[in-house]
Amino acid sequence: MHKIIVLILFSFSAFSQQILSLADVQALALENNFQLKTADKDIEIAVNQISKANAGFSPTIDWNVNFGSVFNQVNQRFVDGREINRFGRSLSPNTAVQLQYTIYDGKRSRAVYGRLENEGQLAQLQKKIAIENVVQEAFRVFFELQRLQKINGFLQTNKKYYEERVRITDERWQIGRGTKLDFLQTKADLNSQESSLNGTMGALDQAKVSLSKICGKDLGRLFALNESDKINIFSSREEALKNLVEKNLNLRLTDLMMQNNSWTLNERKSFKAPRITLNSSFGYNFNNNNAGLITYNQNVGLNNFISASFRLFDGGLVNRNIQQVKLQSESIKIEKNRLQFDLENAIQSAFINYENQIRLIALEKANIEIAEENLNISNEKFKLGASTILEINDAQTRFNEAKNRLINAEFNLNLAALDILYLSGNLVN
Repeated sequence: MHKIIVLILFSFSAFSQQILSLADVQALALENNFQLKTADKDIEIAVNQISKANAGFSPTIDWNVNFGSVFNQVNQRFVDGREINRFGRSLSPNTAVQLQYTIYDGKRSRAVYGRLENEGQLAQLQKKIAIENVVQEAFRVFFELQRLQKINGFLQTNKKYYEERVRITDERWQIGRGTKLDFLQTKADLNSQESSLNGTMGALDQAKVSLSKICGKDLGRLFALNESDKINIFSSREEALKNLVEKNLNLRLTDLMMQNNSWTLNERKSFKAPRITLNSSFGYNFNNNNAGLITYNQNVGLNNFISASFRLFDGGLVNRNIQQVKLQSESIKIEKNRLQFDLENAIQSAFINYENQIRLIALEKANIEIAEENLNISNEKFKLGASTILEINDAQTRFNEAKNRLINAEFNLNLAALDILYLSGNLVN
């Protein structure tokens, strides 16, 4: 009765276990990943900086209010013989509205505004790059989990074979038809199998933790992956190389960095031009003095003037700043060429790996058929006592190796396809 209850609970657990697909993992990562949430805030920060006021296009208007007072003992003697000897006070309240507007600055404001717009585009592109990196990392962990899950299932099946051999060798030893050495060797093989299974289970749990981290959500441990999910490349090598130039986000990033440097260069050049500024103020001034010749003074009026400034000498600072930006632009060009060269070689390598894995998978599937048939025959012969423990272990080893090679080849095929899509800019549409 107890065994029946355990079996029912196990079956219910297996039935209720969540099965995650590649699409599920991608959706979870894009929705919850903390790195992408940070990238969203970076975009908000960059976009918030884009304004004509921040670039210097807008005038500034200030309202200033002042109140001054002076209290002192006044002793005055005039040429006509008059004398003043009293405690004096002076009150001077004044207020003014002042406007300042840059009429000409060598197109510096336009360059700053262009740079701010470009930095907004950079932030948005960096978000897209972050999305690609997160999805690529999530898919890699998914395929690693898939590989470990297949190995775990394979080891679970193998364990049953070894348990059956332990039972057979034990019975033969007990009745005198076999040796204790066969039993001990088979028992050691079973222990080794259980050790491998335990290691795989631990690796599975660790990989599930990694997947939860990428997805920004605790997925727990009671989930499995769709083992049939894989990536199919839809382009030839030539098409992938073409897409690399047109779609690879890291190459597009260097283009935006070059454009950003162009705006910075215009901004630096503007310091060679004169700066013409309009200043205007409308104010009210009042002064009340009980100890001076003028006891009451009040002014209301509008003042306007235009100022111009031109730097005659700065020790070559502006020229050095311009040269610095030009050197940075040349460095970015070289970096783009290096990056494109490396990416093209990486795609070539990924395609070679992809094609090799396809051939290897076909070969290993054929090897497994042979190794499995050989193992089945050896098992039957062993049960009948017509083969030794060494013969069946050799057959088992050959089957195990072929099975592991197939699982690893399928894993490497998915990684190669993932690299091709990522490098060509087709991983996330």
